[in-house]
Amino acid sequence: MGRGAVGFALALVGLALASPRKAFADGPSAEIKAQCVARSESAQEQRKTGHLVEARGLLVECSSERCPSVVRRDCAEWLAEVERATPTIVAAVTVGTYDVSAAELSVDGHVVASRVGAAGIDIDPGEHLVEVRIADGRQQSQRVIVREGEKSRRVAFAFPEPNDQDARGAPRPRTSDDAPTKTTRPVPIMTWVLAGVGTGALVGGAVLATVAGSEYDDLERSCAPRCSDAEVDSVAWKITTGRVLAVVGVASLVGAVVLWVTRPERSSGRVGAVPWRRGAGLTLSF
Repeated sequence: MGRGAVGFALALVGLALASPRKAFADGPSAEIKAQCVARSESAQEQRKTGHLVEARGLLVECSSERCPSVVRRDCAEWLAEVERATPTIVAAVTVGTYDVSAAELSVDGHVVASRVGAAGIDIDPGEHLVEVRIADGRQQSQRVIVREGEKSRRVAFAFPEPNDQDARGAPRPRTSDDAPTKTTRPVPIMTWVLAGVGTGALVGGAVLATVAGSEYDDLERSCAPRCSDAEVDSVAWKITTGRVLAVVGVASLVGAVVLWVTRPERSSGRVGAVPWRRGAGLTLSF
């Protein structure tokens, strides 16, 4: 064997010995290996206790390229399982008839998004307090129970539209509903009926009382105390009937007054100028 062949063989041997050393030198350090193993173990603990969002973050770290391949492979497999099991919620916020995205979303007191939209928010399974705060400072909250694997759970929040502007902050167009409403207090028909009955009864009672008084005076002058039963009964009937009519009249008038005082208000319609495309129009609604 010549000197050239020997030199080439020695070079191959040296290269073969150097490659494993270089590969070993480029591998993860002992500290990184320990961190990756610790994150994978912690992720499993968080997963067992239902903290899937925290477990997902740990699994993302231990499945990165910086971790040993054996740890990386296990973490990647567990990460796929956790992502399938982690539920998500989608907050739907409306103000009046408008969809609103400028709303701060909080879960259990922690802000998770400064705007809401179609994208789902990862959340641990279980019961949570979900809150939203819109740009004008108003807020709403509700408790929801999400289940493992439940995706895009819709949580709706509906705010009434402010009186002077719409959900986008623009002045709200005036409509016929903004026109002043005229209210009246119509007198119930029964009020007039009772008033008529009461007045008639009092008049009738007064007439009978007057006639009875006159007849009593006549009997007193002509036949007392030997007046016939028929003459006495006639006067007594007029007196009794007059008293009854007086009571009925007073009760009817009291009822009429009560109905008149307590009569409810009613809207008689709106009259106002409503902007049309050209000029303004006068509307009357009932």
